[in-house]
Formats: sequence, C-alpha cells, structure tokens
Amino acid sequence: MNLRRGGIAFRTAPSSGALFASELYLRVHRVAGLAPGLYHYEGGAHRLVRLPGAAEPPAGTPAPEVELVASAVFRRSGHKYRDRTYRYVLGDLGHLLENLRVAALALGIAEQPWRHFDESASAALFGLDEAEEGVLARWALGAGAAQAVAAAEAQAWQAAPLAEGGALGITDAVHRATSLRPVPGAPAALPVPVPVPVPVPVPAAATAPPAVAGGDGAWALPAPAPAAMPPLERIARRRSERRYARTPLSAAALSALLDAALRRTGPVLSAAVRAHVLTAAVDGLAAAAWRYDPRGHRLLLSATPDDLRPRARSAALSQDVVGDAAAVIVLALERAAFAADTAGAARGWRHAFLEAGMVGERLYLEAAALGLGCCGVGAFHDDEAAALLGVDPAREWVLHFVAIGRLGGA
Repeated sequence: MNLRRGGIAFRTAPSSGALFASELYLRVHRVAGLAPGLYHYEGGAHRLVRLPGAAEPPAGTPAPEVELVASAVFRRSGHKYRDRTYRYVLGDLGHLLENLRVAALALGIAEQPWRHFDESASAALFGLDEAEEGVLARWALGAGAAQAVAAAEAQAWQAAPLAEGGALGITDAVHRATSLRPVPGAPAALPVPVPVPVPVPVPAAATAPPAVAGGDGAWALPAPAPAAMPPLERIARRRSERRYARTPLSAAALSALLDAALRRTGPVLSAAVRAHVLTAAVDGLAAAAWRYDPRGHRLLLSATPDDLRPRARSAALSQDVVGDAAAVIVLALERAAFAADTAGAARGWRHAFLEAGMVGERLYLEAAALGLGCCGVGAFHDDEAAALLGVDPAREWVLHFVAIGRLGGA
C-alpha cells in the first residue's frame, strides 16, 4: 500500500472492483537476515508469515535467491465478475508484477519469470487448495535467477490434463486449460526464447480530414521525453484518479505514455498486446480513434466519429471517467500472436492477459511521473468498444480501457 486515509488503505496496484484477489508467496533460499523457508506476504501489515514446509529445491536443480509465487483467490472476484473473473484476476496480477519488476530493477535485483511451470506443484508446496486459489505466475529473484529459469525452460512441457469442472465453473476450467505439467522422462528441449515483438500487418490508416495532422492518416508522435521521477517514487505516487480537468493533453505527454507502455520496455511474457487511442482532447489532434504503431512511434487514423466522448462513455457502461478523459488508451490482444506462443495457445492466452496488466501498470507509473490522472477500466460493452475503435474482433480482442487526463474536475 502507499497511503492510508480515512481508514482506507490505498494500494500500489489497482484491483477490479477493489476485491484484491491476488496473493504472494515466497520460497526463500538465500537472503541475508531471513531464514530459508516458505512465506506468505501479508500486504496490509507489510510482513512475511512463515509457513510449514522446507524450501530446498530438488537435488541438482539450480535455485535463485528467492522464488515468488503469485496466486488469486477466485471467489473474491468471482461473486461479482462471474465468467470474466479469470481475465480480471490476470490483469490485476499483471499490474502487481510490473511493480515487482520495476522495484527489483531499481534495487539492482535480477528478476525473470518462469514461462513454463507446474501450477499444481507450486500450489501443493504452499498448501493451497487449487479449487479456490490458483497459482498464476512464478518469478525468480536475485542471484541465480537466469540459471534457475533456464533449467526449467529446457524441460519438455505439456498441457495439464483436463478434468471434470469444479465448483467455480468456467473459471476453474480456464485455469486448468492454461496450466502446464512437465513431460515425464522426456529429453531436454531447446531453450525457450524470450518473446519479441511480432511484426504484424498494420491496416492502412483512414483518410484524414483537414483537422488531423498528416494527410495520409498517419500522425508522427514527437520524440518521447521520459519523466525524470525515480522508479520507486512512481510506484509510491501511483493512484487511480477519476476526475479530470478539461485541459487538453499535450502530444508530448501522449508520446511519453505510449513509449513507456510498449517501446521502452520490451514484452516480458507475451508480444500480443496492441494499443489504440481515443483522442478526445489532445493538442494537435482531432477527436478520433487511432491505432498505435510502436515501430514507427506514430498514430494511424481509424475513425473520426462526431460523438467520440458520448460513444466512449456508452461503451464503458456509462462510466464518466472514460467520457471525461482527454485521452483513452485501449489495450487489445492480437489473437494470432498469443496463439503462436511457444507454450501453446492456451498458455499464450494467460501470458497475454498478464502482459496487458503489466502494460497497463506502465501507463499508471508514467502518468504518475507526468503529474497526470490515470484510471483503468475493465468493464465495457465488447461490441461497442470494437466498433468505436474500428477493430475486427476476429483479429483483436479488446481488453482494457485506460483513461488519461489532467488532474482536476468538480
């Protein structure tokens, strides 16, 4: 958490519906001043609670200084979000994991995710009931991180066996479908590469009206100038802000936000995330929908609706924060890209949702450094959102709105 006010604890990562399904566990091997063992992190008290069990890895298996295991208690979100629960808990966890990465890098601590791991083995290690709390991600921290991950990634992996549906219905089914198990007795596979941006065909921009710079429908963003705020201070200042002034957003600020989201940091788990921008009030740009091209750091015009603000608000279930924002950055997933994941299409789906959460958190952190308000919105009408952006749902899956604006408002 980064603030307490009026009895409310404000956290450094957002949560859909403020339900906070994420949980963190540590398997400590070598940390000065901390006994090796298994721990649960209690965020409210900012403390580690020792759990029963030993931390020793199997003989001959390299281990980092710390293994972090991240899970979600599904019922915390499931009672409200039902069939959308799994995608929401993945997005929420992605925000949290990005803060972990940023903090580790700022402190000079090596960090690397396991893209392949056995969820059931991790759950059993910490005594978790997988029917209620699923392990979603595993991260190596400290010296030995790269070696530990490389050893696991060199194994052969297969999809987890499907079983009868549990009490949580589709949430349980999706968790099982995106899980992996090692192939018993299989020879080591080739090392799995880190995901890299996949060149995808970029649809031609629409014909630009006179109010839009660039007659070909493309608008080159100014060179990004990242804000100077230190990484840990960005995390401390990160907030979800829902009231914005009517002051337009500068093109320089939009450039820095998009650069932070998809250019400055390469893909961590998935190269499937794409960005679109609704520019309700951005200096030099008409009210329009754009596709962001990170390779050229430019915007490609998709549509210029006369009623952008009310249509954006309507698509987002009439939430004022989207209608009032100067700009809305909309994250989507390229279906072909996550289907091509080396861990399989189902695991690629999970990786893509986690990656989208990490991209969303980069927007929060850059907005904090720029003194801007930022608010993620995961609830919207899928068809309306796709139509507003000019997205083909068969090709891209609209996932997340991120409202941006100058702080203020009534």
